[in-house]
Amino acid sequence: MNDVIELSGNAFERGAGQAAACPESIGDVRRAVEGRLAAANHLLEDPRTSGLLASLHAYLAQHDPDGLLELNGIAEGFGISSDDLFAYLHLSVLTDISPADGCSAWAVRHPVHGAMIGKNRDFRGEHLRIQRVFRHRDPAWGHRVVTCVGSLGSPAAYSSGINSDGLALVDTQVRTADHGVGILRYFLMTRLLVRCATVAEALAEIRRLDQVGGGTLVLADRSGAVAAVELGHSAVSVEHGTQGWVARTNHFVSPDLAAANPRDPADRALASSSPRLARLRRWLAGAGHSLKIGDAWSEMASHDGPDEAGLCRHGEEGDAQTISGAVFTTNSLTLYFCPARPCSADWRTVDAR
Repeated sequence: MNDVIELSGNAFERGAGQAAACPESIGDVRRAVEGRLAAANHLLEDPRTSGLLASLHAYLAQHDPDGLLELNGIAEGFGISSDDLFAYLHLSVLTDISPADGCSAWAVRHPVHGAMIGKNRDFRGEHLRIQRVFRHRDPAWGHRVVTCVGSLGSPAAYSSGINSDGLALVDTQVRTADHGVGILRYFLMTRLLVRCATVAEALAEIRRLDQVGGGTLVLADRSGAVAAVELGHSAVSVEHGTQGWVARTNHFVSPDLAAANPRDPADRALASSSPRLARLRRWLAGAGHSLKIGDAWSEMASHDGPDEAGLCRHGEEGDAQTISGAVFTTNSLTLYFCPARPCSADWRTVDAR
């Protein structure tokens, strides 16, 4: 895996640039997209699904045209129909079943680093081959640079990212019944990094848009502000991190949205979500604001014990598997990235300026 994929130009050019930078991975991306679409073919043939996708496409075209341009560039570069790629990105919303998607996310105010923010990316195994770190530059942004962890074939900030102003974000997947027409968070995350410099600006941007629903964002900026955002369609809930830290896993905890959590005992990511969140909260409350980078790496490499869940997942009983770990520091604009399970791989340092 190349350390960083450099992408420059407008949204379409940066999207198409993914395939140009990684021609050896074109087949892997096509197989990832085609495999998921084939598994959901019965759903995609339903006229109600076609109608919903058309409404979602129209919303994106109106409210985030650059997001749609990037998607079209990705589709052209990899030789995939743009409609197929759009449907692929929205499958978690259409099916509302993502037992292989997890993630554990956290952020903490820090006296040296401004803030530290991290995530274990628990995802489908095929993304291990197409996972990359990207650095985006666009003349329309002036001097702003966006560095993100994501997957070939998907929008820029498909998992996490930081911009050169020090705004950083990570996400988690949440199954929910609270969906509707709005912006998918994969497009939202890129938009926030392109347009915003602070947590406050990002929250204002989120509130300006309708949300598809499903998922959370954890945000941090150079000032040390941290926040956790739960994205429903009917409501958006924000925790401002008054204790100096926030954490999220794969269920909603706010009174506004918790009732929309599924009750599915077969969902392994959901079953481990509450124990992982409890572990994160104990760790952050005990670590205080003097947390060291190595301490974060150690916690993110933790495994299940007799009385608690670990954050590094190995596909236990059909649960998600952790395919990477990422820790961003907002003052130094640094990404510490582990391109595999945090328990078994070295961490790399990436300059995000």
